[in-house]
Amino acid sequence: MIWTCDTAPGTVILRESGNLETKIPVPESGTFHAVPLEGLLPDTEYSYQVVSGDRLSSEHIFRTLPERRPDGTSAPFPFIAYGDNRSKPDRHEEVIDSILKGPAPSLVVSTGDLVYSGSDRKRWFREFLDPAEALFARVPIMLSLGNHDLDLDAPKPRPLAPFWLENFAFPGHLDDPGYGRWFSLDAGGVHFLILDSTSEKNEDQMRWLREDLSSAESRGADFRIAVFHHPPYAAGGHDSSLSLRRIWEPLFVEHGVDLVFNGHNHYYQRSWPVVGGEVQARAMHQEGSDIIQAGQAPVYVVTGGGGAPLYDPKEKDFVAVSAKSHHHVLVQYVPGALNCRAIDTNGVILDEFTLINGE
Repeated sequence: MIWTCDTAPGTVILRESGNLETKIPVPESGTFHAVPLEGLLPDTEYSYQVVSGDRLSSEHIFRTLPERRPDGTSAPFPFIAYGDNRSKPDRHEEVIDSILKGPAPSLVVSTGDLVYSGSDRKRWFREFLDPAEALFARVPIMLSLGNHDLDLDAPKPRPLAPFWLENFAFPGHLDDPGYGRWFSLDAGGVHFLILDSTSEKNEDQMRWLREDLSSAESRGADFRIAVFHHPPYAAGGHDSSLSLRRIWEPLFVEHGVDLVFNGHNHYYQRSWPVVGGEVQARAMHQEGSDIIQAGQAPVYVVTGGGGAPLYDPKEKDFVAVSAKSHHHVLVQYVPGALNCRAIDTNGVILDEFTLINGE
């Protein structure tokens, strides 16, 4: 996605590893453009600049995601999970700064509530895009929809905010009835499901979810990760969404979803592997990290500390770790393992755990 200051003809200059150069025309009309970059090689570094009229942007570097191998694994890559950055742009910017101090991620997944009010176009820039500009210029971000991101000026059931419809394009958004409310993507050995928990009973989404979890892409992945806003398991703030637990948990368990990232509650919290409110397994603690065998039950992580006012987490039997802090989660994928670290804005590690795939 590219915003330009005027409607003059433009160009995206794409370079592979600083050598081969491709020039991609940008349409003349409008100041917002969706420019597809096709034919990119996996696990390859590219740089790009944008020309608009007589203006030339800074050069930005990104790396494409690795390709999945026949055994379901891929080369290692890092990604970031965080959410609930709404309301306080300065706190959001601090979270972004802490992300940029770590290893360069290949992908960002958001647990939603990007802005306080999806109806307010200015907030999309002030609270979401502007504080994260340095990160989003070089890393793709996949968004899940939070309740604040809807058109709050419309009566219930509230539709997508016009800004979302006009400015975001996700896999399959032109073909499926969700229009970016739910979709999946494969990043190396990980199959991501981005879901819309604001319309949990939507029949189209439920049908799609069953089909996607049964797909060869999902079944063939090293790990399956779901990302959405409202948490089926949380203690404190809004607590757990029991309706989501009832509707989606059976599918996650049946199809072997390993890890779930949620927001809505403005803190960090990680569960033990849990089904039906009952802990299925604890973990072996080794060198500062909990080691958890994947396949026992999903692990639920609430990462709602992206900038919004913080809530007080509470304790329950299914809770392994909690922290009231602005933070992000850094996930390092290597074949057969996901190492997850929750890191606050001072660089302090709030929690570390590793999921091991023993298949």
